[in-house]
Amino acid sequence: MQTQPSPSAHVCTPAPTRQISQQEADLLERYSNTQTNAFLQLFRLAQRHPGTGGGDTAAMVLLGLYNGPRFPLDLTELRRLDAGNLNAAITAIATDAGHCCAEVHEVLNALLGRTSVGHELEIWAYDLRLPKRCKAAELAELRRLVATDAGGAA
Repeated sequence: MQTQPSPSAHVCTPAPTRQISQQEADLLERYSNTQTNAFLQLFRLAQRHPGTGGGDTAAMVLLGLYNGPRFPLDLTELRRLDAGNLNAAITAIATDAGHCCAEVHEVLNALLGRTSVGHELEIWAYDLRLPKRCKAAELAELRRLVATDAGGAA
């Protein structure tokens, strides 16, 4: 009998795995350090602390920005964040709402020197058992793509 990987199986992101393109560099120039740091703070919180109030809420904020119709954010979930992470969430939401130059996964891909953040977000949605998440049959390939992109073994 095969068991499902736990949410703690999220892949932690090491240093960027590739040189970012000029297009990505141009994209990042459109955002302030405060804005990019907010996206990174939420991403790292979700990666490093799955299964906790803060980690799951950070993941849900990013998922809501990634695809709001599929993964709507209940604003009362923001109560689970401490002051610093709440500020990051509000900054990320305000940035996406009023200064959106690209999809959140594209910004994170550029910041991290990766190409698989969208796949990682799909894994988080599955791990959180959100409605409209990917199918279980897709998980192995998504996890392989994320591990390969993050510099891990396939």
